Amino acid sequence: MVIDRILLDTSAYIALQRSKPEALEIIRNTQVIYISAVILGEIKGGLRFGSKVDFNQIILQNFLRSPRIKCLPIDEETRILFPDLC
Repeated sequence: MVIDRILLDTSAYIALQRSKPEALEIIRNTQVIYISAVILGEIKGGLRFGSKVDFNQIILQNFLRSPRIKCLPIDEETRILFPDLC
């Protein structure tokens, strides 16, 4: 099943990085993956306290380079894209 778009949260990103089958399947089948500026900040903040800081930052940067990944600012457009969340 192809999913049009999702809004990724911190838990989902962690599940993806831990290769959880459910997370991998959803990501593989999603056309556009949104991540909010707040969640991105939370992930980056968490990486600073891990044991593999440089490695995990490279993984995050590679993830964000995917053309399917869109970072959402905190603005009215985000509310329009995801009205159920706001």
